[in-house]
Amino acid sequence: MIDAPGRRLLARFSVFARGGSLEQVESVCGPPDDIGGDVIDMLDQLADQSLVRRLPDFSEPRFLMLQTIREFMAEQLERSDEAAAIKDRHVQAFIALVQQAQPYVFGSRRKEWLDRLEMEDDNLRAALDWTLATGDAKNAMLLSACLWRFWQMRGHIHEGRARVAAALALPKSRDYPVERLQALEAAGGLAYWQADMESAQRFYDECLELTRTTGDKQALANALYNAAFPNVVNMRESERPRQLLLEALPLFRELGDQSSVGRTLWGLGNGYYFDREYPTAKVTLEESHAVFRTVDDRFGLGWALHTHGLVSLKMGDIEAARKD
Repeated sequence: MIDAPGRRLLARFSVFARGGSLEQVESVCGPPDDIGGDVIDMLDQLADQSLVRRLPDFSEPRFLMLQTIREFMAEQLERSDEAAAIKDRHVQAFIALVQQAQPYVFGSRRKEWLDRLEMEDDNLRAALDWTLATGDAKNAMLLSACLWRFWQMRGHIHEGRARVAAALALPKSRDYPVERLQALEAAGGLAYWQADMESAQRFYDECLELTRTTGDKQALANALYNAAFPNVVNMRESERPRQLLLEALPLFRELGDQSSVGRTLWGLGNGYYFDREYPTAKVTLEESHAVFRTVDDRFGLGWALHTHGLVSLKMGDIEAARKD
């Protein structure tokens, strides 16, 4: 037989769509004085009764509930007066995870963190579903903004665009300008990676308009960079994007944001390449190489080397192009 605290834990644990780490389960299902016992002891007891499973091969303790049991306990949770509060805690747990992942999506630990987000994909979907269903615009936009690079790098762009669009369409989305700005940037980025440059430009121009009034240098520098890039790639015009990038570059240098310095130099190098200013493109891209190597940004370095190789081909330097 399962005692009342055990039933309460199972009901709360049902919000996890694909299991959870011990830390996550404690934050969502605890604390001990609320649930009526120590969470880890109770999980061990439930595992001994085959009601939850301990998952091996993870760096931290992780537990999973069998699907049939989960469905039944989810019904019990819905009948209680705490379903909304527990789902809100679940959202906060996964906001904490995606924010923790943010600094690592471009560095040497990129695969480790992308794999972790992939493992939590069902939980992340559940958290987003709840924010959208309840009209929680702030957290819907925040989650979408933090996840867009994961969606892009792991091939979930179509889903990501739909998620961000739904978050931005929530009635209260304009009440949270910081999160809206982040979500607009995500929407622009995902549109860009689907080659929908018209939509990307529209989202990025709205970002730039918002940041011109905030006084936040980091946000302004990011918006300048983003607003430049669709036109750089489309080759529709060169003067406006070049001026935007030249405005962004000293801001990134002042902020000490070396990864963004590298990206901006790469953007300028692309513009010079498309404008057939090959010697200037070569020097600019070589500077971006040096910056990307300094910060171990392999993603950026790969793109910069690619463009440098194209420049070398145009300049007739076949050997240099092969090295790139």
